[in-house]
Amino acid sequence: CLPVNALDVLESMKLFFDVEGCVFVVGLDQEITERAVTVKYRSLGEANPQASISGADYVKKIFQVPFALPPMRTWQLHELLDTIEKSADFNDAQRQDFNQNIRNHLRFLTDEESINPREVKRLINAYILQLKMLGSLLRDEFDPNIVLALQCMNFRSDWREFYLQFADDPRGFQSLLLAAVEDDDRRQDAAVWLSGTKLVVTPRLLQYLRTAAEPVLHVHDLREYLSAAESTRSTEPAV
Repeated sequence: CLPVNALDVLESMKLFFDVEGCVFVVGLDQEITERAVTVKYRSLGEANPQASISGADYVKKIFQVPFALPPMRTWQLHELLDTIEKSADFNDAQRQDFNQNIRNHLRFLTDEESINPREVKRLINAYILQLKMLGSLLRDEFDPNIVLALQCMNFRSDWREFYLQFADDPRGFQSLLLAAVEDDDRRQDAAVWLSGTKLVVTPRLLQYLRTAAEPVLHVHDLREYLSAAESTRSTEPAV
């Protein structure tokens, strides 16, 4: 529901709260609900500060037993992937692709403490769509590692600028980044200079570009991959 509609639903439910034998279990975003209450009843508070309605108090009066779902921790990512594999109706080729390619790249997906499982599923769905788009177009030249490398760089906020540079000037940036990765002496971060601006290639990204993401530095033509990536790209993938 939109926030205003959500309040209408909650206030309608209150009519039945006293019915014996009825228990209501409601899933909601508490922060958004509290904000919607504040906005809807703001005029009351402006006219009479003592009559103002707190969004937090409103929610507390309706629900007696709160239960918040804990965030998914990064170390639980492999459990999510196990669940996806078990629940999906994979054929042998899809299962092999999932284990050899998707798992190999998603271990670099984030270094933060938590991760959004919905966005992980969105990334996998976008990858599957790009397989269908590019597989028939590039045929034997198609490399799924390039698709996943571009997706992972776009997913991570600290790597997104590298993806954007690939999208802006694929051949030029590919050459610059390849030179930085190959010339790095491993005693310090590698770097790419663009019009006087320094892009630091962190040790984690350096490791990624030397392992799972290496094909993105060596493919002859990135344009078709980038076109497909832009077609399925989320503007804020880590939200």
